[in-house]
Amino acid sequence: MTGAEFSGVRQPEFDTMAGGHTRAAGRIEQLAESLYGELHGAGLDTAPALRLRELAGRVGKQAEDLRRRQALIREMEQQKISFGTSTTAGSFMEMPDGLDAAQGLLDGTLAARLARAAADGDAKALAGLRKYAGRAADPEFAGVFLRTLGAKGVTELPGTLAAQLRDAAKRGESARMNGLSTQGKQTLRLLSTALAAGTDPENRAYAGDGFLRELIEQGRADHAAGGAKYAGYQAQALIWGAHDGKTPFSATFMRTVGGDAVAYEKEQYRRRWAAATEYHHDTQVSLPDLAGALGLGGLLRSGVGTANPDRKTRSSAVGDLLHAAGSSPEASKALLAHTPAGWKESVLSHLVTTRRGAFHGTGDHGPFRGVLLASTTGQDAASKQLAAELTKTLADQVRGAFGKAGDGNLEITDRAALDRLAPLRHPLARAMAANIDQVSNLLLNHGTFGKADATAMSYALVLATRDDAGFEALMRAQTEHMKAALDSMPPVGLDSSNLKQLGFTMADLKTFDYDEDGRIGKADVGQFLVDNIVGEAPPSRTSWRSAARR
Repeated sequence: MTGAEFSGVRQPEFDTMAGGHTRAAGRIEQLAESLYGELHGAGLDTAPALRLRELAGRVGKQAEDLRRRQALIREMEQQKISFGTSTTAGSFMEMPDGLDAAQGLLDGTLAARLARAAADGDAKALAGLRKYAGRAADPEFAGVFLRTLGAKGVTELPGTLAAQLRDAAKRGESARMNGLSTQGKQTLRLLSTALAAGTDPENRAYAGDGFLRELIEQGRADHAAGGAKYAGYQAQALIWGAHDGKTPFSATFMRTVGGDAVAYEKEQYRRRWAAATEYHHDTQVSLPDLAGALGLGGLLRSGVGTANPDRKTRSSAVGDLLHAAGSSPEASKALLAHTPAGWKESVLSHLVTTRRGAFHGTGDHGPFRGVLLASTTGQDAASKQLAAELTKTLADQVRGAFGKAGDGNLEITDRAALDRLAPLRHPLARAMAANIDQVSNLLLNHGTFGKADATAMSYALVLATRDDAGFEALMRAQTEHMKAALDSMPPVGLDSSNLKQLGFTMADLKTFDYDEDGRIGKADVGQFLVDNIVGEAPPSRTSWRSAARR
């Protein structure tokens, strides 16, 4: 059921045990007081009485614990909530060994019932959910809450909230609208926190692989509320968009539900995107989240005012997903590196190429930039792989903006195409700065960085250095890289006799001994400096930046 440890007890034996502990604690305390008085009066050591009093205190605490459990069991019985089992020996009530866990199971069940009622339009139930907002991240609460509510309930509650808000806005009922907006945002935050915990296999709240599959099924299914029809992912997107990042979404969630949501949008809009590309449109339509589809503006968005509820918003489901993915580098990397079933490209490649115009359509590149920064600037293998893929993919996009000038050199022939890539300049520059070793080595030795070669890297630099902050990041990284390279400069006088003493090897001596006389002299050091300065210079040059600005 959850990761909590359970103990089984039989009713009414548990009530008898709780009452017995309470009476025993009182009697031991009385005995301790009597013994203390007698020992003290006789001038004897009172230590035995003090030890007895300590025992009375421990029994008293146990009795208090049992009474709290007894109260929880009675409330569960009153609410018709049972975690018990029936056997030939009688009925047993399962209770978590920790009281907080037990309270979490009770609260999670009650909150799920309120959420179900709220999804059916019960205003009082919606208001009642507020009291559980602080428990959403607790594993026992989140786990039982999600399992009781189910993927269908998780999907349909945002749909009901959005439909009610649209109705209030249409009727001009400002007080009702503001109340629903406040309660709706609180409810979405609760759902988001619980969903992040309950879809993480490493969290005790994990609702299971089956729950993830059900989220996908409900996300692709058609739903209706208040006369409005919507896809499940449009409603789930409101939950993703409400995420505060404190309980990060897991890599597992992003690969499964997140990857499928991206694939679903592509399935719905593939033809329209192809038409937009054919006619050179800068913008594309995208799957809107439910708030955007119903024109709710900021009514269900945390931190966004409600002054203009009729304002149309171009918020998208994928934009909300990227917001949630930005909660951690692991989630970001898992989403971007994922290749959905039947695809020949990763989500990263899709977002940078096929879907790029949809970001222009919403006018909101922020979440995408955040995910790119989180996933490509680390020093782990996955981050480096994504950085290389981003570099190569954008370099291929930049190539189309250049052609040959009359003097045979390259020049910008399609500035509009280059400008359309502007929102990705900074993330690209940061990704390259984080991998400055590979960038420098590639330009110097004509190696590769993933599938990017020296030519691709040059095109990528054209784009990256057009961003001022990105250019500064690249220059800082290159400066540090050059310092590290020069720090390896061999000392004059290095030879086979003092290699170990000075911390060098015979291989180092052979590398630095340019004149091959078996000793490092001034000429060797001079050649070393020249080679390294020349080698470090290409990525530091500003000529690419100057050319890109022409």
